[in-house]
Order: sequence, then C-alpha cells, then structure tokens
Amino acid sequence: MLADAGANILMQVPVGDVMGTAIDFAYFSFQLDVRFAHTPLHALNMQERDLLKKWRQLLALMANLLRKSAALMQRKSLDMEQFLQMTAPEDQTPIKRFAPGKSPPKPVKYTHYFYIPPLLSAFLTALLKPRDCKSFLRPPSLKFCYYCGRSVFMKLTVCGRCQRVYFCSKSCKMKAWDEIHKEECLQMAAYLDAHQKRFSCKPRKPRTVTIIRYKPEPPKPLTKAEQDMANQIYLKENYSLN
Repeated sequence: MLADAGANILMQVPVGDVMGTAIDFAYFSFQLDVRFAHTPLHALNMQERDLLKKWRQLLALMANLLRKSAALMQRKSLDMEQFLQMTAPEDQTPIKRFAPGKSPPKPVKYTHYFYIPPLLSAFLTALLKPRDCKSFLRPPSLKFCYYCGRSVFMKLTVCGRCQRVYFCSKSCKMKAWDEIHKEECLQMAAYLDAHQKRFSCKPRKPRTVTIIRYKPEPPKPLTKAEQDMANQIYLKENYSLN
C-alpha cells in the first residue's frame, strides 16, 4: 500500500470546496457515482455487489490506518513536549531593569501545562497494540469519525463516556462500540476516574462541636439571723433640712 511507501493519510487534500483527508475524498467521489450511490444493493448485479464489498473493505482499512496514524502523531507530540521539558532552562524570563528599591520577580518555571503524567507515555504506547486502549488522553487535534474516518460534510459528536473520540452518526457509534470502542472506552473512563480521584482535593468535613450547658444552681435559703440582718435598716444619713 501507499502507507508502506511513506504516504501520510493525515495529509489534507481538497474535497470539493473544503480540505479533508483521503477518506473524505473517497466518500465524496462515491457520491458522484450515480450508479452506486443512488441504487439499492438488491438492484445491483453480482459483479457490482462484489465491487461495492471490496470498496467498503478498503475504506475500513483506511479508517483503521487513520486511527493508528492519529495516535502515532499524538504520541510524537507528547514525546516532543517531554523533550522540551527536560532540556529547557528553568529561567526564561527576559532581563529587565527595575527601579531602585524594587526586587525583581521570581523566575517563571514551567507550569502544569507542560507536565505529563508518568503513565502517559506507557499508555500512549498501547495505542498501537490490538485490544488495548486506543483513545486519547487529551482532546485530539484531528477531529474525525472514529469508525468511518470522515471529518467533513458531517456533524461530529463526542463520545459521552470518554470525551476523546467523535462519531458522525448513531450507526457509526453503535458499530464502533461493538467492534473497537467498548473495551477501550471503559478502560479510558476507569483511568480518568482514578486519575481525578488521585489528584482531586477532598473537601473537609465539618467538625462537630459539643456544647455542654450547665444549669445555674438555685440560691441557698437564708438563715433566720441573715434574714433579720437584711430586714434591719440603718438610717445613718441626716435627711432633715436643719
């Protein structure tokens, strides 16, 4: 095939008035053929049915090659980011003059945007292996139907579980789920849930405080002598006008 000779299936080619992939061009050319595009299968002769079957097999091979090429491109971009992360200096702030009495700001270090989890490289290596997770940890740079490979003249919807692949129709979504996407989607969802639980901050539970209220003791009854002393009134002040 052309892929063995170094052809890139991800290369953009003109498809009508827009740019698309070789798969988009194949579907566009098929729609121009009135005999195959607008004739039901039972109305075709045996030779035409055999030709249509081989054409569908070729499109399935191209879609599989497109998925592998997109995964390989994603892995290469992540490897390049890892290389830049290890080789780039810590301080890349330009030299500026500051007013006297003001201290220069701290050097800017790489943030979490350049951080790649350790399991990411091993996980992306499994993209090219059969029966392993083939989805993307990041939103893919190329948006195409994960089953048929089409990207133009179609409305793509993201997978509701893994949020990493797209589908052009419900038919492609159901076929991809039964053939290639079920196992990898469940693996991806489990990995993302474990990763989020590992790095998410758990909210603190409210502390329960026990308040013990003591009842005031009733006043002790006064003795008879204390009552007599309290009832005595000593008029020491002189309130006369003299």
